[in-house]
Amino acid sequence: MEQALAADNFVLGQLVKSKTGRDKGTYYFVCGKSQDGARLLLADGRKRPMEKPKIKNCRHVQMVHYVAPRLQEKLAQQKTVTNEEIRLSFKELPKDNGQCVDKEVSENV
Repeated sequence: MEQALAADNFVLGQLVKSKTGRDKGTYYFVCGKSQDGARLLLADGRKRPMEKPKIKNCRHVQMVHYVAPRLQEKLAQQKTVTNEEIRLSFKELPKDNGQCVDKEVSENV
């Protein structure tokens, strides 16, 4: 049985994949966490910009073991992250790491 993840298990700037809902299979970056610790604020820079992030339950996303260093640094310092920076982070994903980058991520950008 899979353990439910809490928002504390996720890092700002981390890449995640939606497991349920209309957006199933879509990749996002974690741009914030709810105060109750059960939900994540997710953005992709296009359909879900930083100004209107997707609020998703932690149980409904899959962790991808990649953190965008630029996003992580800016979010940790509470600096403004632009949608362009998020889109650029998708393009900067390592091409040789099959675990975090596949055809679906390329199509998402």
